[in-house]
Amino acid sequence: MMLYQAVLVAGIIFRKAFPSYLLMDSFCLMAIFTVYLAFGNPEFYLESRSKVFNADAFRDYFEENNGRLNHKILGVSIHNYMEMRDIYGGRQIDRGITLISQYLYRTFPECEIFYYRNGTFFLMADPEFDENGAAAVIKERFKHAWTADNLELYLGVTFTSAYVRNDVASSDYLLSTLMSAVDKADGEFTGEIAFVSDKELNDYVDKASIKRALENAVEHNQVEVFLQPFIEAKSGKLVGAEALARIRDAEGNIIPPIAFIPMAEANGKINTLGEQIFDKACLFAKENDIAAMGMKWISVNLSPIQFVKRDLADRYASIVEKHGIDPGMMHLEITEVSLADESFMNRQVHAMREKGFKFALDDYGTGSSNIKRIKHYPFVDIKIDMSVVWDYCKAPDEILPTMISTFKRMGFKTTCEGIEDENMAKIVTELGCDYLQGYLYSKPLPMDEFVKKYSSCNL
Repeated sequence: MMLYQAVLVAGIIFRKAFPSYLLMDSFCLMAIFTVYLAFGNPEFYLESRSKVFNADAFRDYFEENNGRLNHKILGVSIHNYMEMRDIYGGRQIDRGITLISQYLYRTFPECEIFYYRNGTFFLMADPEFDENGAAAVIKERFKHAWTADNLELYLGVTFTSAYVRNDVASSDYLLSTLMSAVDKADGEFTGEIAFVSDKELNDYVDKASIKRALENAVEHNQVEVFLQPFIEAKSGKLVGAEALARIRDAEGNIIPPIAFIPMAEANGKINTLGEQIFDKACLFAKENDIAAMGMKWISVNLSPIQFVKRDLADRYASIVEKHGIDPGMMHLEITEVSLADESFMNRQVHAMREKGFKFALDDYGTGSSNIKRIKHYPFVDIKIDMSVVWDYCKAPDEILPTMISTFKRMGFKTTCEGIEDENMAKIVTELGCDYLQGYLYSKPLPMDEFVKKYSSCNL
């Protein structure tokens, strides 16, 4: 608006300075053109093959009206769109999209019609809109060919529906939710409407807030490290700790790792996040007398995504060198998934062992690795997943005793996860387990609380 006003002021000045020149109308036209460009050319929001709105219009509408939404959305999609495009050809299908657009525009004047992509339209209407009736009308129309000139297309149709109220995480998240439902409906092709539930919409709202929290934490190096102790089974004393990542939402509440770690792995943030956790764990070891607490090591988890980085050994070695600590006291925990590519695994482990690092296998019993494969790797500890431990404590069988005795004969130490009471601790200790971890001893604690708990007295 300031530019618009500046053009008009310039016109007034020019008129006063040069009264003999009749140029004020030109300045007015320039101002109008400026407003036109500033607020967006309406043509930019129309689908090129028809006069319905496009995806940009859909996104902008929901962004501008977020917080006061109250709409039903009916998705109308060409079944097997890419296959139909191969059969009929791109030009023919584009013409068909134009015909469908015109049909929807004429038949449902009470709706705003948007074309998204890949043969998918969205009809946006008031809450009273009868989506079942509309779907029945559209389905009946699709029983007949779409014809114009020499064109004759026979197409199937699928439907999705959502009721959007108040907030959405973002228009992109809304579209992602809707398109997931579109893909599901297209795969099943039942002819029925696939309804997007409030929970599915709210899940995306939650994911958006988690994504923002994750990005903020990684960008500003605000990822927190919590520590959970390893307890020696026979003595009951502290011997180590596992460093675990935590982030907080906008209100300061802890977001559980199960919510943000998969997201970090999917968007590539896991590499930076992992290095930040490792750096802070090393700094903790440097600044605290962990030997006085009885600690011999700190374990740090490595995601399979991190583990495939070819410069991982050098990067982690530079961090321990920066803090001046022994890399042997940093145990790197990897899961069975990381063992999938055995040749690469061997090279990576060898490179990191040369730098002085030691490895532990995490969550054993949840993957597909067998003991024969594991014996080739220099693990200092095999962590048996809590599900295996719980199953045995509820209904004893031969699985857990066989695991522990076999690993002991192979020279591996074992940790039983998920120890929640004294009876569980007694059972797995009698089986020969070396270390215990679980809520019986402590939940994961912030670093300062961990120091306060374990520096004054050892278990």
